[in-house]
Amino acid sequence: MHSACTCSSSAWPPQIQDLYGKVDFTEEEINNMKSELEKYGIQMPAFSKIGGILANELSVDEAALHAAVIAINDAIDHGVPEGTVAAMQNPNAMLVNLDAGAARQYHDTLYQAKGEKVANSRKRQMENAEAERDIYDELLTQAEIQGNVNKVNVATALSAAEQALLSGDEDKLYEALKAMGIQNLQVQNKGWYLKQLQGDRENKDQVSPGEALTKDELQTGVDVSNEFAAGYLKMLKAVERINAAIRAGVPEKTVEELMNPDAQLPEVYPSAADLYQRELVCLQQQSLEGSLSHPELLVAVEMLSSVVLMNQAMDAGDRNALWKQLSSVVTGLSNVEDEYAQRYMDELMRQKAAAREEGCDYLTWNDIQASIDQVNLTVHEEHERIAAIGLINEALDEG
Repeated sequence: MHSACTCSSSAWPPQIQDLYGKVDFTEEEINNMKSELEKYGIQMPAFSKIGGILANELSVDEAALHAAVIAINDAIDHGVPEGTVAAMQNPNAMLVNLDAGAARQYHDTLYQAKGEKVANSRKRQMENAEAERDIYDELLTQAEIQGNVNKVNVATALSAAEQALLSGDEDKLYEALKAMGIQNLQVQNKGWYLKQLQGDRENKDQVSPGEALTKDELQTGVDVSNEFAAGYLKMLKAVERINAAIRAGVPEKTVEELMNPDAQLPEVYPSAADLYQRELVCLQQQSLEGSLSHPELLVAVEMLSSVVLMNQAMDAGDRNALWKQLSSVVTGLSNVEDEYAQRYMDELMRQKAAAREEGCDYLTWNDIQASIDQVNLTVHEEHERIAAIGLINEALDEG
């Protein structure tokens, strides 16, 4: 935008004749600006400095823009929010993203901004009274008005976003994010934004109680959400490929798909491909949908990889590693008692040796659970026998 250079009408009375002899204006150029200002009932101010607004040729469109901006400044001085917004809505002012419902906020913000600009200008005038003065020394420019509109819009949208997070309304949150100019918004990710930003808000509230998320923090949350959403879609496709591989019955292909980073599954051991295939196909066939979901695969792979580690520990005779897996919650084994640890491991080592003789490389999860149950039963029976012998001895002593 060209910069206009005159004094405001409130500071100096209109003296159109001041223009003559200073700058070579045509009558048409002067009349364009004058006629545009008269539309708003504003007198043509005197110009003591020309910063480009009327230099060269001033078209009707340029005059209309600056006249509309001067009219907004005039409305701000009148102190009526509705009047200020009405002036701002003039198409000639070329302002965008106006919200009529924010009239009070726009007016108050612009009033404060103009007051600060006037104060700064008059301070400069006192310091240098000889300096030429510009019409926009004490008037807000179109860019400054738009900047303050944007500031109000962002503040309003931030407040709306805060309310949406508190109420859990993903639609209102999305609209608020859009209103404040958050980048990379994807409507299909609304639910992700709500979940992520609610978490971000809770985390911030613990560090800075009562502080809402800033625009930058909301942008970061949206970007993170988009990454999560994209990763989730990749994960779903990876799960489809895993189920297809399990059905196809090729262990190596199944393990390859399980190890794809997109699948987001725990560590898989390729040397045990046959074990994964055998166990997963059973689980898949038992599933009502005929396919395993990601949560089901997560649990299954975690347990199966634990089984692989237990078998490796048995092969190596590493009892510490074996007990670590047996007692781990991840393994999913039940009724594991610490005091029977040595008995469990003795039984498993025995069964592993027997299985190896029969050509089986791995004890399955069911094999391991059955061994634990068997040891528990044996110990229980031993305790009962000891208790029974004790009762018999007591009876004999009494007899």
